Amino acid sequence: MDGGLMKKRILIVDDEESYTDVLKINLEDTGAYEVQVAMEAPSGLALLEKNTYDVILLDILMPKMEGHEALEKIRKISKIPVIIMSSYITPQQQSLVIKAGAASAFLKDQPFDAIHSIIKRVIAGAAKA
Repeated sequence: MDGGLMKKRILIVDDEESYTDVLKINLEDTGAYEVQVAMEAPSGLALLEKNTYDVILLDILMPKMEGHEALEKIRKISKIPVIIMSSYITPQQQSLVIKAGAASAFLKDQPFDAIHSIIKRVIAGAAKA
């Protein structure tokens, strides 16, 4: 790779395929990320046991296991920063997920630049920790 820069690894856990496809393409198009997608929390947790990631993007509302429960399980096995994504999140919900161990949260309908700056900030913060 040019300049010896390693791509940051992102795991997206979300059951909304059209959204994850667009997010994955946008992130990979920056040239800075390698992205894996799990369509449900149990698959995401299985990937987490086998691979290392720089950040996890986790949806709240999913079948089989909701994001809150997945976040709890991730926190028991890993210190990887988790960013909660949601189509709708109230300030109260946002503060609850931060208290539960999420590094940040964003609304899915934000422009990609805003989402990307949250991801960059969280990865940079984790690198300093």
